[in-house]
Amino acid sequence: MAVSAYECRGRDGRLLSYREAVDHLSQAMWGSLRLPVDAFLVRVGRSADADAAPVVLPREELASRFGPGPPGVVRAVSQRESGEWIWFLLPVAFVLVGLFVLRLGRFLTRSGVAVVLFRG
Repeated sequence: MAVSAYECRGRDGRLLSYREAVDHLSQAMWGSLRLPVDAFLVRVGRSADADAAPVVLPREELASRFGPGPPGVVRAVSQRESGEWIWFLLPVAFVLVGLFVLRLGRFLTRSGVAVVLFRG
């Protein structure tokens, strides 16, 4: 996940050094994470020192420095359903459509409508 900011200031309003800004951004993102990530790529556009090289922080380092993150947040992405329910739903749908067609045919026959089907 790429994390970037133009500038990062401390609570006192001073411009943070590049490493402090990287730590601040990483901690804020790690604490509000909603999806699992393998690593952060952190960039700060303007800082107190001129070092502007992006920093890569892997998940292991983030967990060791900032804790495991919010409880229950980092979890496996939900798996798609296998689709086995469709094999139950299809026969039920065919039976319901068949019953509807029979009932419609009986209704039309009783009301005097003649339906002629041609087979080619």
